[in-house]
Order: sequence, then C-alpha cells, then structure tokens
Amino acid sequence: MDDSSSVFVGLWRDWDRGTWSSWTVTIPATEALYLVSFITLFIRWSGTNLWSILVFAMHQWRSTTEPRDALYHQQQVILRNNGSAFNTMWMFGRLMWRWRGKANRNLIRGLELALPSAVSVAAIAAAAFLSSQFLNPTDFVLTKTNLTCGWLADAEFFVDVVHTDQIENQKSDALYVSAVATAGKSLEYTAACYESQSNEYSSLCSSYVVRSLPSTVNKSAPCPLGESRQICSGPAVRIDSGIIRASTHLGINVPPDHDIGIRKVTTCAPVPLDRYASDWMPWQDPDDDSANILSRYSWKYYHVYSDDSGEPVAFSNDSAWWIPTGYRLLGELNVFEGANNLSVDPLKPELSARNGDLLLLMLQNMVLYSDPVTDLWFKASSQNDTRGYYYNTSWESSGAWIPDSVVSGLGCTEEYQFCANDQCTPLAGLYSTDPGPLGLTTQQEAVYKVVWKSAWAATLYFIAFFLRDGVLLSRRQVHPSLISAPVAADQWVQEAENMHNLSMAIIQRRVVEYSRPPNFNIRPGVGTQQFIVPPPTEAERDICHNVKTRNPAYRSFNLVPLLAILVGGILIMAVNLALPRIVFGLRRIRQGGNVAKTKAWINTHVLHLHRSLLETRGITPWEPTEDDIPVFSTGGRRFVLVQDGLGNGGRIDGYAPVAQEDKLKPAAS
Repeated sequence: MDDSSSVFVGLWRDWDRGTWSSWTVTIPATEALYLVSFITLFIRWSGTNLWSILVFAMHQWRSTTEPRDALYHQQQVILRNNGSAFNTMWMFGRLMWRWRGKANRNLIRGLELALPSAVSVAAIAAAAFLSSQFLNPTDFVLTKTNLTCGWLADAEFFVDVVHTDQIENQKSDALYVSAVATAGKSLEYTAACYESQSNEYSSLCSSYVVRSLPSTVNKSAPCPLGESRQICSGPAVRIDSGIIRASTHLGINVPPDHDIGIRKVTTCAPVPLDRYASDWMPWQDPDDDSANILSRYSWKYYHVYSDDSGEPVAFSNDSAWWIPTGYRLLGELNVFEGANNLSVDPLKPELSARNGDLLLLMLQNMVLYSDPVTDLWFKASSQNDTRGYYYNTSWESSGAWIPDSVVSGLGCTEEYQFCANDQCTPLAGLYSTDPGPLGLTTQQEAVYKVVWKSAWAATLYFIAFFLRDGVLLSRRQVHPSLISAPVAADQWVQEAENMHNLSMAIIQRRVVEYSRPPNFNIRPGVGTQQFIVPPPTEAERDICHNVKTRNPAYRSFNLVPLLAILVGGILIMAVNLALPRIVFGLRRIRQGGNVAKTKAWINTHVLHLHRSLLETRGITPWEPTEDDIPVFSTGGRRFVLVQDGLGNGGRIDGYAPVAQEDKLKPAAS
C-alpha cells in the first residue's frame, strides 16, 4: 500500500486544506530538500532586498541640506553602501566604537540605526529558518490512478463449502485470503499505533492520514442485552468513536459538500453462560459421519439460540489437546437483516441486542494462571478444577489457578450512525441504517458506499471469525506450556477496547484497499486482483484516484504559501530595483521636489565618492548621471593610486593622472 509507484506526483487539490488553499504539489522527498533549500535562500535574498528598501527610506528621511557633523555623513554613507542588514549593523557598531567620546550623542545616534539593522537581521534569519514551517510540507500523498480498483466479488459460498464451479471456489479463496491479510495487518497496526503503550515512532503509523481514530470510553454503561438488562454480570463498557469524517479521517479526498461522516459505538459486557449449559453428555448426533469418533468424549452443550432455531454450541472435555494457544474464541452472531453469505440464527431474547448488531463472544479458557484472576471474563479463583475435564488431576497438582468456567461470554453490540448535510441517521445496526433522509448527492452516495463497505468488513463478527483467539491481548502472556501470568482485573474492558480499535484500523485500511486492492496469489497464476469488481458509477470511480495516504518518501507542499513566497519575493526585488528611479522621477515631475535628497542618494554611492576624489585630483571630465556608476565622458584616461608606505604608518595621498604617452609611475605628491 505504500509502494512508491502508487503515488501521484504533481499538482492536485487537498480539500482538507480549504477551498482556496487546496492546491497541492507532491514531489519526491529528495527533490523537496532542494526546493526547501532554494526557498530558504530565496527568502534571504528577498529579505536583503527588503532591507535595501528600508535603507533607502531611512537615508532619504535623514537627508538634509543643513550642516551636519562627520558622524552624520559617515552614517549616510554606510546606509547608502551596505547591501546586507548584518554588514550595516556591524559598521554602525564599529562607528559607535570609533566615535566614542568624540561625537555628540554618539551612542543614541548609533543605536537609532543599529537597532533596526539588528531587528532586520533577526527577522530575515527567522524567516529563513521557519520557511519550511511556513511551507508546511507533509507526507500526505494522493494515490495514483490504478486500472484495478474496487471490491472483491462476492462468492456464492463463502469459505466452508467447496463448489463444483472452480471460479466460485477461487472467489471464495480470494475473499478469505484477502480478509485474513487485512485483519492480520490491521491487528499489527493496532498494536503499534492504537495501544496506550504503542511505539510513537513506528513506521507503520505513517500509513494513513491520521495515526488513529481515538474513541471515548464509558466504563459504567448499562447492559446492552435484553429488555431487562439483567443478563450482564455488571456495568458495560461503551466505546464511542464520535463522528469520523470520510475526508479528514479516512483520506477520501472530496470537497466538503461531498463529505460524509460515520460513527461507531461498541458496547460490551460479560455474560455468564453457565445457565445455558448442559451437563457433560455423550455426542447427541448419532447420524453424524464422525459420531463414532466424537462419542468417545463427553460434551457440554450451550443452548444460546432460540428454542425453535439453531443447534447448541458444543464443547468437548478433551479440548486442551487441540487448543494449542490456551484460548478458543467463538463469535455467535444475531441475525443481520439483509446480510449476504452469513449463516446465522437468532439468539435467545434475553441475549439479543437492545439496539444494533450483537456479537456473543464465547471464550473457552484452557490456560493455567500463576496467580488468581478476578476479571469477569477470564476469572480463575480456585486451584481445584471443577469443570469436569477428565485430566484435571494433573492440573490440580501443578498448583496453578484454574478458570472457573468451561466457557465464559462477552456480549458486544455495534451501532452505527451516518451523517451528511447537517443531519444524522439514528444509531442502529449496520444493515438497518437508512441514508435516505440525509438527502445524499450522487458524490456523497458514492462516498457512503465506500465507507459502509469498509465498516462492514470491520464488524466484530468478521474480526472474531478470521482472527479467532489471535485478537486477544491476553494471549501475549501465555507460555507454550499454557501457563500465564494473571491478566488484569479489567482485562475484558481492555479486550473490548482493543477489538473496537481494531475495527477502526480495518476501516482505515479498507478505504485505501478500495483505491489500490492488494494482490495475493491463491493459486499458481491466479491472484486476488482478478476478482475485483470495478465501481459501477462514475462517482465511485472518481474515488479510486482520490484517496489520500501518507508516504515518507514524498513531500506535499501547499501551493498558496509557496506562490506567496515566490511572488512576494519577486515583487520585493522589483520594488528595490525600481524604487529610487520612481521616487527621483516623481521629484523631477513635481515642482519644488526635494532634488537635494536625490543628489544625496546619488553622491553618497561609493563610486560617486570615488569620482569626487578623482575630481579633486583633476581627473575629469565625468558624464552627469543619476546612475550609480559614473563614467568618463571621453574615456581613455589613466591614473594611479599614490601611496606612501602603508605598512609603516604612511598615508594614501590620492590619485594622480598619467599622460597616455607617459609610463605608469607614481606622481609627485
């Protein structure tokens, strides 16, 4: 999913940035380093030009025809001839030092000019340093348009039936292999990015537009089962995701008027199942082909389904030999109205969900704990095995603490809510949600279908079906010998939160998989992508290349601040180049314009000061000009710098002309 070939490089619109600032450009991270470096230098150049504008204004503001002391004139020369704020600040500092005790108000007059220079130096340095923050580069990228996009085709029979049609078998295999991979990868992601002790710097957590979808947890919620709510062993835990926006949280890159929201509420509570259990009994189906084998053992039957439907759930007394991980987790589901390819029967009324979809998790616990366990789902309060397994003697001699029940239950309900156009559906089961009253547009309906299908794949039923006991946090503590440290007193709460978080991670992943479905080999030459059904509508096809992810190998820049920096810098440079000419031109046009200020700016340029020195030595004529660079009117004149031993405290005497026919030699002082 993070393959660089799947990243769109170029200009696109990131609608989460806002309508006017949505334009974004994505480039490889190596090229982004060059861009940031160039922008940093460009900001420094722009800052230097802005300083030159300020210097021009300061120089012209201070210019006067009134007599001033030497310090004033030197300050004007420094303002006129230092290109950078730092050099100007340095020269004013030196000037204050040299003129200490010799000029009136030297310190104050120097600080009046040095402080603006220092502020400019700091501002330019800060702007250059913060340029990357202002540009706000992110690793958000847009998935590249892929010919393969959509969901896997439904199979006529799923997983547990071999069909005479090989294509149907392959469809079933594709669904199963993809679902197991999605669940497994999401479980790994949940451990790295959702858990409270997760690794903050894990590279896995840089996959989706948001690291996780946090939820609020209420640990004193009412029992979600049955009308009387008396079936639960105590208070329930209610985990609420809040409204998850398809664009902001799931990465479906659509404008605000095409966006929708989804909310998922998971409520779980321990449910004692011993009241539904039979005694240990012989195998009750003599017509079963394997009855001669199964009848060797005793069986405990749990009658959790309604009296007129469904077979009881059976557990044998030799289970320890074929539960190598110590835990066996089964998910028994209430009826989903309109569900496809799910063979489920209604549970007893007192076990039915009061609202939403129900998953009854049945945990067969064969783990031995080194200390007592008080958790209601994993409870182990005795060192004597009273459950009736035929090998309990060896367990009791181990000194371990043994689970109280053969099977313990955890009842969980899932409720969903969809929101759009400032309206929301009521909380209900996934198949019971009706988006009709929301008044969805064609684009919103396409987003709704993708989000709904992603949530469907993330139901707790599928999580339990494909991962089994692999979803349990408690399994991490089990030794190969099935000995375990005692789990926490609220372990069932942690397990419920983890399963809810896992469902959130699957939703995140499924949105990306819709845009770029993974390809798994299910047979030689047969991959799962061969069974992808393309989206049927144009709006759904548009989502294929409008899904955002994160990829550290790329950087995306907001085009608005990038253009603001470039355009602003170019304007500053243009103003710096043209401002003196514009001001001087306006002064010529206006009657009574202060021409003296113009001449002060021109004549304090270092080359005009140089010209003045040459003129005092008779080196003329010069063309009259307002340009910074004076030139001879005739050209061809040559002269030398006459000096007297600078190394021995000598002095520079000045320039002396040299006749064209003479040799170049020092002229007499």
